Amino acid sequence: MILAKQAMKSSLKSVPFIVLNVLISALTTLLVLYIWDRTHQVVTPGLEITPQPPQMIGSGECEPIVPPKNADTLQVISVFGTGDAQKEEVSIQRVGAGELCLNGWRLEDDDGNSYSFPAHMRLYTEGAIITLSTRTGNDSALDLFWGLTSPVWHSGEEIHILDPDGKERAVFLIP
Repeated sequence: MILAKQAMKSSLKSVPFIVLNVLISALTTLLVLYIWDRTHQVVTPGLEITPQPPQMIGSGECEPIVPPKNADTLQVISVFGTGDAQKEEVSIQRVGAGELCLNGWRLEDDDGNSYSFPAHMRLYTEGAIITLSTRTGNDSALDLFWGLTSPVWHSGEEIHILDPDGKERAVFLIP
């Protein structure tokens, strides 16, 4: 019992030194981390954007180009939101090579609705996709707006793309 009391007294005497040691260690670690952070700033590289050739340029009218009938030109790749004028949109892709001026080209449905592409619209790269929305909006480089308040497309209807000569160049059946 006497031995236990002596051990207890000596351990109580060392408690302040242990607490002091913990505080000094914590402050030293914080000081080292602070100095390290101030002297070793990490520079995060910015996002690099690789310039792409333009898919469309909207400056001035272009001459209507009518590729040979057997040449690939455009295809409708999808129709979304049928039956809702605010959500309806048709995605059209350039499938041929080289520049294609869409002056005089139009898109029609089975009911006689017709959309004429802007006279300045040019597609340069194969794979370029433009989107035609039924609703009103402001045309941009690759997003076009028909300006209608009623839906145009419905299931089972065909979409036709016609060249300036009125020849059908693509057809798409809406599922």
